[in-house]
Amino acid sequence: MHRDNECEQLDLLIEAYRRPVSQAVRRRLNFLRKNKVEGNALVRELTRIYRDYDLHRSYEVERHEVGVVNLPRIICSEAL
Repeated sequence: MHRDNECEQLDLLIEAYRRPVSQAVRRRLNFLRKNKVEGNALVRELTRIYRDYDLHRSYEVERHEVGVVNLPRIICSEAL
């Protein structure tokens, strides 16, 4: 049963990172790549990024709203 959970988690992560991600997520992924993070440490970090950037929310919306165009959210801010 434990092995099935791991496979399910990996499938979820693979699906999440196949979709376009934000620049901030790309920076963190590049950091992992540059530092040659592998194995369980890589899975832990990918899971942390998945949670930190709410990638699960966009995935759940896409999964439940089949046929609905998922438009990107644009967030603008102005530094003073």
